[in-house]
Amino acid sequence: MGIDRAQLEQEALKLLQRGKMDRAIERYQTLLRDDPRDRRIRQQIAELYIKQGRYPEAERHYREIVKALIKAGQPRNAIPLYKTLIRIKKDDPELIEAMGDAQMAAGFPGQARKAWEQALEMLERVYPSKAVVVLDKIVKLAPGEFPLKVKLVELYESSDWSGRAFEGWRRLAAESRRLGRPDDRARFEELALRLGPAHEEFLLEAAAARLEMNDAAAAMTHLQKAYAATQEARPVLA
Repeated sequence: MGIDRAQLEQEALKLLQRGKMDRAIERYQTLLRDDPRDRRIRQQIAELYIKQGRYPEAERHYREIVKALIKAGQPRNAIPLYKTLIRIKKDDPELIEAMGDAQMAAGFPGQARKAWEQALEMLERVYPSKAVVVLDKIVKLAPGEFPLKVKLVELYESSDWSGRAFEGWRRLAAESRRLGRPDDRARFEELALRLGPAHEEFLLEAAAARLEMNDAAAAMTHLQKAYAATQEARPVLA
């Protein structure tokens, strides 16, 4: 035989009115055990834990609620609860990132970017590999912001992902060439050379970039290395 949920909730309310918070929580916990999916009751318990200063218990329940809301496709409803969680755990960048995800899903890209930038600032020096994930979201949100792309490749290096960093510098060099930025092109080609093989093709690209800047001395250095690698120099095409 099931419990009388309405009666239990009335008992809990009366206990709260009399200041008996612990006993009220017991009633709500009985209700939650009967139906763990009841987000309203779970939130009531979490709010009472906050009032008692029992923050770890409150956090656990709030996390359950936002998890259920996101799964149910209700990111907008999860946002205020994420804000409450962040007040409980101010130094948790993953919570802040998750709130940004919810804001983005709810159609608030400006707010999402602010959250992601805050999480990025907390992560980039200590956990660069986690920061990469956050920055990648910001880059996708603002693909035209070139400095963000540069910072992303720098984080690849900080995370010891040399292969991804090499490819990233080369992509930036190619983009710089399309944008008519020869100084950036040369810089990115040479940053790639630090990480990749001294392949003739890459050395010739770096030489071409330096020639475009009228820096013949630097171009010659790359050409000499290319010659040493292949025993023959080929024409450099800009």
